[in-house]
Amino acid sequence: ETRSGEPRRSRSLASWRDTLSTIKVSSGQSTWAALGLVTEAVSSKRVKEENIEQHKNEEQQKNERRKKGFLHVGIQLGINPQRIVSDERKRVEGSHPVLPCQCIPAIDQLVLSTRTKAQCHSKWSLATSVVVATKGDQSRDAKQFRNDVAYSTCLLLRVCMVMCSYGSGKGECPWEIKELDNYTKEKLRLHNAITGHTGLFSHKKRSEMEEAYRIPYTLANFLRLKLAEYKKLESKDELGPEPARWTAQLNGFMQSYHDQMGAQCFGETPFPFEQIGRTIVMLWVFTLPLAMSSDDGSIVSHVFFIFFVTFAFIGLETVATDLEDPFGHDETDIDNYGLAEIVYEDIYSIVDIVDGMDWAMKVYYKMSTQGASGDACSSATERSKLIQDCETG
Repeated sequence: ETRSGEPRRSRSLASWRDTLSTIKVSSGQSTWAALGLVTEAVSSKRVKEENIEQHKNEEQQKNERRKKGFLHVGIQLGINPQRIVSDERKRVEGSHPVLPCQCIPAIDQLVLSTRTKAQCHSKWSLATSVVVATKGDQSRDAKQFRNDVAYSTCLLLRVCMVMCSYGSGKGECPWEIKELDNYTKEKLRLHNAITGHTGLFSHKKRSEMEEAYRIPYTLANFLRLKLAEYKKLESKDELGPEPARWTAQLNGFMQSYHDQMGAQCFGETPFPFEQIGRTIVMLWVFTLPLAMSSDDGSIVSHVFFIFFVTFAFIGLETVATDLEDPFGHDETDIDNYGLAEIVYEDIYSIVDIVDGMDWAMKVYYKMSTQGASGDACSSATERSKLIQDCETG
């Protein structure tokens, strides 16, 4: 208590100093002792004020969390990706906060397109290697061997491109395509569990999809047998390690085909993860207005915010759905048939360089006149004469 009998009140340090300059200190106390009491009182007051302020902040944060709710907090994290990648950005100097969802469509499109181009390039390399390695032998048997290998290579690539879109119902049945000659078509029908006798030694009944998946492997075996006929050529001793290289190129192509198609045919996901993810996205978008109802912003900002967020997520879902089946005849699909036709033309060109136009036109006639990819003359000889007349004219 003070001298006047009033209760002691908290004062500032300046107030205590003014008081010390005016009051008289008793004989049992010193000025330093009185100053220590004053400092202790001021420190305790500050600690008390800090505790009160901290308690107020905690209560305010609890109220905000209770007001926004768990869903709104999730929305804040989803809309502002900087919060998620801030720690990673600090750890990796110079990194940019890019969400994975911004890269997935481009990565998927690039991977699928690159893999398809790699398949086409491997078939072109195989046909080119065979034709160039045996060009020293100009006998009719050697020319027929090169022509058969070129046609079998184009045919195998054509069937693989058909299988890319066969699973989604956009492709033809691989043993019914028009590019097949009668001899190859009968062999495929014979070595088939549905139309042939191979079903007698099948462990279980196979579906049409499973048998269609095997057609490229059957054609690859036919091509291996055809490549083994190089031993009948007069120049077989001059080839050296080239036949082993042909087999390695063919194996690489079939491994690429297996990597692209194997998971689609035999590795189906047993649990509908894609459908669950799509359902969660739809629920999240439809419950977004409910989470925004407790926000203090204007209704206009809420409308634009919800519109753009919904547009972004539904658009991303649409792109993902389109990328699930990237092959076909739609405008956004990968033009795998166009890539294959470019390889066909390159193979025709190398056959023309080594064996002449008549032999190149035989391969072209099998791949175009029998199929529906273009208009051709009634025979390779007739078209060859037409081209020669145009050149001389």
